[in-house]
Amino acid sequence: MAKALRALGHTVHELDPKEPSWELPPGTQVVFLALHGTYGEDGTVQEQLEKLGVPYTGCGPGASRVAFDKVLTKKRCVATGVPTARFACSIRPKHRAGRLEAARGAQARAPRLERRIANRGTRRAMGNRPGEAFRYDTAVLMEERIIGREATVESG
Repeated sequence: MAKALRALGHTVHELDPKEPSWELPPGTQVVFLALHGTYGEDGTVQEQLEKLGVPYTGCGPGASRVAFDKVLTKKRCVATGVPTARFACSIRPKHRAGRLEAARGAQARAPRLERRIANRGTRRAMGNRPGEAFRYDTAVLMEERIIGREATVESG
C-alpha cells in the first residue's frame, strides 16, 4: 500500500502501532489503516486516532470491536436476521489474580462439552479439543459444520 501511495505522489510514513507509545509524524493528514491482530483490529488504534483528531480509513472503534469479537458478531448476525451457522456457546474460563485459569477447569469440561456439541450437530471451530483453544483466547466459539463448496472472491 505504501508503495502504491508513494507512486501516486503522496508522502508516506510507515508505522507499526503494536507498542502503546506509538506517535504519528507531525503534520499527518490521514492514516491509511492496514492492520492485523489484536491492537489493530479491535478498535484500539482507531480510538487513539479519534482522540488525536486524525482521520483514517476503515471502520470506527465500535464496529471494529464488534467484528473482532466473533461471539458478539454471531449474536449481532442472529439479532438482525443475517443467516449464520448455528453456534453452541462461548466459554469464558475463570480468571484468578489476573491470570487465566483454564487448564484444569476447561480441560476437564472439554470432552463432555465436545460430546454434547457433537450430539447437537455442531463442532468446534478450532482443532479437536475445545480446551486447547484456551491457549489462544479466553472464549471459544463452536459452530455448526457446514458441508459445501467454499469460494473466495478477490477483486482486481
